[in-house]
Amino acid sequence: MAALNERRRLIQLMTDAIESLPDGFVVSDADDRILFCNSAFALPYGRPPHALVGLTPDDVAPDFFKHLRRFDGRLVEGARSLIPWVAERLREVGGKPIELELIGGGWREISRHRTSDGGSVTLRADITDRKSAELALRDSEAMIRRILEAAPVTVGMTRAEDGLILYESPASRRLFLRDPIVGDLSARSFFVDPKERERYVETLYREGGVDAFEAIFRRTDGSEFNAAVSARLIDYQGEK
Repeated sequence: MAALNERRRLIQLMTDAIESLPDGFVVSDADDRILFCNSAFALPYGRPPHALVGLTPDDVAPDFFKHLRRFDGRLVEGARSLIPWVAERLREVGGKPIELELIGGGWREISRHRTSDGGSVTLRADITDRKSAELALRDSEAMIRRILEAAPVTVGMTRAEDGLILYESPASRRLFLRDPIVGDLSARSFFVDPKERERYVETLYREGGVDAFEAIFRRTDGSEFNAAVSARLIDYQGEK
């Protein structure tokens, strides 16, 4: 009896812990029927958790669909013909998490994992803050790119190690008589004297930047010109 009581206590403890989660949590059997879910999962369906027990993705997808604006990168709002596709995606186990945007403006991420008995555990996490930050960064990057594209000055970003060009403004391309970059191109080819490129990079590494570094450069048609370069060494995606 003591063992049975302890087991009941542990089950209740686990149930309480899952119920307290801010994210949706659901356990399904091998036939995709819901065995257990918490209130956070049941909330979009407007039903208590026990009312969802025994239902499948086909059963719950129509109610869930009412809240969707975008699902797995696809605009679905109002397109009820996509409900079977949404249900099918909800059945997938172990793949890449699915991001979805709610009509109200929030974002969720759904991930599903297989259990030892052939069923699954599904987690539905609130990622609104993360997505808001990502979208804000994307908008900021787009604005910076528009400014650089319109600026009459030559601007470029290259990898310090080998000179690989990561970005080049239209003004820079015009200066070097170069079409938009296709494939890999190294800024090393800009310098007529490779040793000047070496001194330039050495100064960047030593001082973190250079101002008005004078060198002779070469255009794509072979013509040469004198120029002064100012640059700063930065960290970008783990590289200098």
